[in-house]
Amino acid sequence: DEAHFMGALILDQRPSAPASPNIYEVIDGQQRLTTTYLMLCAIVRSLQKDHPVEAARIALQYVFLREGANVLKSRLIPSLPDQGDLNMVLDELWNSGLQTQANGTQFEKLPTQSVNEGRIDKNFSLLKAYTQAKYKAGGIEAINALLAAVLQSLTVVQIVVKDPTSGPKIFDSLNSKQDRK
Repeated sequence: DEAHFMGALILDQRPSAPASPNIYEVIDGQQRLTTTYLMLCAIVRSLQKDHPVEAARIALQYVFLREGANVLKSRLIPSLPDQGDLNMVLDELWNSGLQTQANGTQFEKLPTQSVNEGRIDKNFSLLKAYTQAKYKAGGIEAINALLAAVLQSLTVVQIVVKDPTSGPKIFDSLNSKQDRK
């Protein structure tokens, strides 16, 4: 029922075309954003077997970004070492029925060939087990409550810097210990 404050995100807005969505480079907050994104992926995965239309709706709204009429891309582009792992997660969603619901749309993977099977893969596996247990215990109502918590109860402070070199200074000041006098 209450908002959960997840901290500050420090972003650098990148130039983009007028009709394109804003693109931000994350200076601080990558782990929080990635975990939230992976939770959305796990929610989609937990619904794919019994509720494919709802799973596709969530995926197409929050996980994938439509580029043109027939191409979907990841809304999140992690650091280069993690891109192969994220491709594995998105492949799992895509090949578990999403491609059927996407009506001829193609999924374009992130441009990497390496797979680390590291943090992204491990965290997705944990979140997938968590959401599947929630689904087993409470059905789609439990998943809808979880989705609502992710989308409506998590809050952040967004700081967009004009000069990306100021990002680390802001990060340091937000995370430094305060002197108690």
